Amino acid sequence: MAMGAGDTWHSADFFVWLSNQFGEGGDIYRAASGDIPWDSDSLVAAAEVWQSLFADGIFQDGATTTTTYPSARDDYFLARRALGMPTGSWHVGATLSTSPEVPGSEVEGDAIGMAPFPTLGETDAGATSGVDFAIAVSGDIDEAKQEAAATFVEFMAVGAGQQIWVNRLQGFPVATDVDVELKEGESELAQESVALVTETMQASEYPRKLVSPGNDSLETDLGVVLQNIADGADPASELATLND
Repeated sequence: MAMGAGDTWHSADFFVWLSNQFGEGGDIYRAASGDIPWDSDSLVAAAEVWQSLFADGIFQDGATTTTTYPSARDDYFLARRALGMPTGSWHVGATLSTSPEVPGSEVEGDAIGMAPFPTLGETDAGATSGVDFAIAVSGDIDEAKQEAAATFVEFMAVGAGQQIWVNRLQGFPVATDVDVELKEGESELAQESVALVTETMQASEYPRKLVSPGNDSLETDLGVVLQNIADGADPASELATLND
């Protein structure tokens, strides 16, 4: 598989998902908050599995110097040099006939679909998710503008704007009565992929991103640690460098 582990954000995202499959789940958020050490047993176990994905050849050689975009996508997946690539829900558009990425590539004409990455740990913890598109409204504007802003927020959150946005497949519905609308003629696999991603996001219990007050570089620092582990460094020792 084509893994863009050269991107610290992607390595961190993958590890957050993976780590929740060990212990009671959620230990990585407790480590980020400083409540438990980073070299706790569950996180070390997850890091060992992470390392094995590279050592066992599940991820391609040179993965820690491969970026997700464009390299993992263009040089491996779309070049038909990899079975697939770990990615997020925002990439489900590649399964559709209207995808701008596939035409002209080696996989043009292939049946492309999405599937959950197999569970690698002790427990299936589901997918991680989070807000990727947010709207902020200032409380200091005058009443007329505040009313207009509220109308726009309603339009985007539960109105027609929500439908327009989810149809772009860059985010999935937050309103319970909104579903992704696909054009007629999409393949059964494409329809199944969109339905699967929608259901998986709805069932998600863990956040994709870590919150660590006063430590804005955590995602980058964790990503570097994971790159080192992928390249053969001791998982416990590397994780311990993240402890305060």
